[in-house]
Amino acid sequence: MATYGGCIGVEMRRSKTNSGIGVNTTQTAWRNKTNHDIAASIIGHMRQAALGEALLPFEQRVANAMRRIYASHSWTQVQRRRLDRLAKQLTHE
Repeated sequence: MATYGGCIGVEMRRSKTNSGIGVNTTQTAWRNKTNHDIAASIIGHMRQAALGEALLPFEQRVANAMRRIYASHSWTQVQRRRLDRLAKQLTHE
């Protein structure tokens, strides 16, 4: 997401303001999201140090999990498409 002077992206700011959500609310939400990302990163490093495992990016962990899920069962094409959409949703949030 584009930032402008450390604030929320101009496009997001404009769309949120037009929807009745104030700029301050949007900035607070962005700050909280960023703080959660930082906390998750710190926890990931602590876990890696404690377990001695390699620290993998979230997208790679999702891909590994999906490989295990696909191998665990004989999925229909519809089920596989749904699982694929779920994996894409997880990695884009």
